[in-house]
Order: sequence, then C-alpha cells, then structure tokens
Amino acid sequence: MPQDMQQPNSTESTIFDIRAAICSSCGGEGHKIPETSSHFGCTDRSKISFDNHKGLFGASSMLKTIADTFYFASIEQFGQMKVFFTHAAEKTIYLWSLRYEHEGRVYELWLERKLHLQPEFEKRDEELLNIINFYWSMKSLFEETTDIMLKLQEEHKKKLVEYRFSTPPSETLEATVKPSILKLTEESDKAGMYLLGPFFTNANSVLVEECFG
Repeated sequence: MPQDMQQPNSTESTIFDIRAAICSSCGGEGHKIPETSSHFGCTDRSKISFDNHKGLFGASSMLKTIADTFYFASIEQFGQMKVFFTHAAEKTIYLWSLRYEHEGRVYELWLERKLHLQPEFEKRDEELLNIINFYWSMKSLFEETTDIMLKLQEEHKKKLVEYRFSTPPSETLEATVKPSILKLTEESDKAGMYLLGPFFTNANSVLVEECFG
C-alpha cells in the first residue's frame, strides 16, 4: 500500500487484509488475477490454454481464502461472491469470473466480458470507446464483489458473537468450500493443454459457462 494512502477504518482494514492475503497466496490484485499469454498476437494454443487454467486455479484459491476467512458466513451469501481473472490471449482480453454454486457443489466459470484489441490507427476512436466500456464494466463488477465481501464479513462477525457461548455448527464455509487446486508448471504441464479448452462455440459469444468439481 502506498505510504501516502489514507489509513483505512477498521472495516476497510479487514477487507484490505483479505485482499493482501489473496495477493500473497495467488499473485493477484484484490479480486482479480492477471494472465498474459506471451506477446500480442501470439497464437500458441497450448500456452493460451495453460494460462487460462492457471488463472482458473488461482481464482479457486481466492474463493478458498475468502471461505476460510469468513467461515461463519452463510452459503447463500457466499454463493453470490465472484472472483475474477483477466486473460490476454492473441488479440483479445478476456474477463472471467468464478463462483461457488452450493446446489450440486460445483464451481461455475463464466466469461463476463471480452475486449478484442484493434491497434490500427484509423480505428482509434472506436477502440477507445470499447476500452472504456470494457474497463468500466470491470470496475462495476469489482464494486459488486466488494459489497458482497463486506456482507460476508458482517455475517461472520455476528455469528462469532452468537457462538461465543454455544457450540458452532460443523458445516462452515471453511469445511464446505474445498475446490481442487493444482499448482501448474509450464515446463511440465503446458504440452497438450489446448485439448482441455477453453472452447468457444461462437466467436461473438460473450457468455460461456463451465463447471468443475
């Protein structure tokens, strides 16, 4: 945190601590992990797929960190929580989100937005508008996620007081949310990764859903 940044209040401080823990464990920035597949225009499908899966497991780690921190919060509120990762591949920036769906106990991966970059000078006006729209939408999604995290914190604090003199339930978020997380290494895991996706059925489609156990 920059030295000239104003000291946050207690509520904000807890959120900053959670974000710092996420950054430390996942290499991310708050609610988002950035992934870049080599240079602009690179078409290495194995590299692109590898980075997409690396971002997915990083997002899973973010969700697990939040569940372990606010373990007394409700599963209904946690189910609204989204974490994100951006993936720059070829000439497109993809914004993916991951959330936990308690019914079926699956993790849903969604393509929220995508921005196809057009570096041609004659398209600069159109491109500027597209970039502004993309990052403004990203900002709105991050704000929604921060609001939900605050609600999780509030629920958790109330339950901490409630269970101070009684036995807490065994089924907490910490016990329920257990995604499978693999630490991928490019040297050993990249080969053939393109066979695992992501797959797009429509080049113009904005929304894609994937589930994994």
